[in-house]
Amino acid sequence: MNQGFEAINFRRVFNIFTFMRFFIKPVGSEKFPFKIPFSKCLILLLGLTIWQLVPRPATGQTTKQFRLEEVFQEGTPVFRGIASDNENRLYFSNQKGSVKCLDYETKTILWKTEVGGEIISPFFPFEDRLFFLSKGSSETAEKDGNLLNSISRKTGVTLWRKKLLGERNVIFPVLKNLFATDPGSISGISTDDGQTIGKIEYEGGDLLVFEVKESGAVLAGNKRKELLIFPGDDGQLVRRPLKQNPTAFIQAGDGTYIWGDQSGNIGAFEKPEKPGVWRAKAGGEISSLTEVGENVLITSLDNFAYLYSIKSGSLRWKKRLGERIVDPPLLVGKLAVFAFTNSELALFLEVEKGKMVDRILLPEGLFFTGPPARIEGALFFPTSSGLRVYREVSGE
Repeated sequence: MNQGFEAINFRRVFNIFTFMRFFIKPVGSEKFPFKIPFSKCLILLLGLTIWQLVPRPATGQTTKQFRLEEVFQEGTPVFRGIASDNENRLYFSNQKGSVKCLDYETKTILWKTEVGGEIISPFFPFEDRLFFLSKGSSETAEKDGNLLNSISRKTGVTLWRKKLLGERNVIFPVLKNLFATDPGSISGISTDDGQTIGKIEYEGGDLLVFEVKESGAVLAGNKRKELLIFPGDDGQLVRRPLKQNPTAFIQAGDGTYIWGDQSGNIGAFEKPEKPGVWRAKAGGEISSLTEVGENVLITSLDNFAYLYSIKSGSLRWKKRLGERIVDPPLLVGKLAVFAFTNSELALFLEVEKGKMVDRILLPEGLFFTGPPARIEGALFFPTSSGLRVYREVSGE
């Protein structure tokens, strides 16, 4: 394993010199209450300097709790939307439209296919198929719209493609059906042939889908400063007005609805037609809401993470992470894993207390391209140079 230095070490050495000068300079003066012999100061300074300059394991190799096990497709950028079908197969791509299937037990690429346009959504494995959105290619007749793709999970062969309207579309599975948004509607789509099997009309322009419940209910929002609740049955669409455009919306296990908006406002309500039960404020746009037991873990674009009680809205802790948080964290046991897109840094936070317990710092020149996925006990991180796999270190 290569050895290297962390850049911050040299900054710390400079700080040590400055700090020690403060103690050495006033020795014997009346303004300083005690004396430190120069020889002891020199020994202490030398020891601290050597400790800071001792070669560390190269960044990105090993953390306290996770060890770098493998790097797949090193040298190739990996797109953020990785997914697994829980059958030892992992699907990933680059933004140019190359989709690959990896058998992560045998460490071999099973197939590769080109879809002709940039991948713009996560992958959704379902039965024997893989669904995702891509931009139309200039070489195809469908170049003016986004495309919903269905390809075989076993071979990568394209089974069907469907053109969607609008510049921003969202696809999401509900039970055994697939739904897609167009401006002003949500369409139910047959997974067999891509035909439209039903449509819900609504007013409000582009739809932002935040959560899909197992019951089939859809929690969404629009650019008219509204929260939208589409019931899973044939119930009536519910609208709840806000003062700003919503950016995150979930329903906790106890039924409480929690939302965040572009100005950092956070709120909770128990019934759509009733007043809210608590409100809070973050310093920037809310980027994610994640239920963790009786609490909700909130991230915002002011580089802070917050933990609030779902029931009372009381703040458990607030933590500055130092990087822009655009993706929800991955929960691994009692930890929340943050991989910062376009940064070399990933952090492991203890959810209960908000304490940072570990980190990954990628080698110089590399950066994360999206959030990690946990598959078979390992963490898969998409990066600008391959898919990096970390596995938890057992007691040694």
